[in-house]
Amino acid sequence: EIVNLLKRRLPRAFRGRPETELDVQNGFETLLAGAEIAYERESESIAGSSRTFVPDFTFPGLQAALELKLCDRPDREEAIIANIIAKIAAYRTRYPQIVFGVYDLGFIQEPDRFCGAFEAHDGVWVRVIKS
Repeated sequence: EIVNLLKRRLPRAFRGRPETELDVQNGFETLLAGAEIAYERESESIAGSSRTFVPDFTFPGLQAALELKLCDRPDREEAIIANIIAKIAAYRTRYPQIVFGVYDLGFIQEPDRFCGAFEAHDGVWVRVIKS
């Protein structure tokens, strides 16, 4: 249901274009509340190899974490990929299921290839959401 909200509902959560990742998170939080899905927002820190990460949303009943990204310029794609890879390792220590939603404003040319790079990770879903 979480992935469905990302793909089908998130683009409709905005009147204009989201300016920041916080805008994307706030839009998704509104959808979660409307769908009555139990969640926590930025409630725990997870130690990674050299940093501490805080998932945007966690779903204790589902043993899942969700992270949202905004691709708002052409040079962001590589940085988002590196960030996702770092977070997978950290989040897997606590959550067997991890979802990454990348809200794309038109800069990811091959969304299937982008998402496919993460298919080898069991329990990890990466979805590109086009505006």
